[in-house]
Amino acid sequence: ADFDQDGYCTFPAFLTAAHLEEIQKAFDERMKKLLAEGMEVDLGVNWADAAAEPFLRVLLDERLLSLLKQVCGMPFVAMRLELFEKMPGSMTTIPWHQDTYTTHVGFSWTEETAAAGLKPHPVTLWVALDTASIETGGMEMVPGRHRE
Repeated sequence: ADFDQDGYCTFPAFLTAAHLEEIQKAFDERMKKLLAEGMEVDLGVNWADAAAEPFLRVLLDERLLSLLKQVCGMPFVAMRLELFEKMPGSMTTIPWHQDTYTTHVGFSWTEETAAAGLKPHPVTLWVALDTASIETGGMEMVPGRHRE
């Protein structure tokens, strides 16, 4: 997919097997307590927390940094990390939505500047740690929707 045209791009073979294993382990550790409490979402990951280091390393991949520099401009900021655990039979749903300038605080955009692509903008990085498909609730993208 072409980012400008489609509004998203993919990175096949983005993580090495060792890095994926490290992230899966860190994810499982973070989610263990929440799952015991019946929660499947962690919205409170602090970048300064040592447990966030494996996730932060994902953001330091040169391929990703190059893309972010083009899309967001410099400097850019990693605003937050959200972790979702969808267990088999989970009733947790994430409704159809569009991550936009309106969902991120600190951006002073208008619909006109967003539609015209005149300013760098927020980007969402979605990384599946397990096999994801439509059947298992994987991410679905609508090409070109970012222009609406």
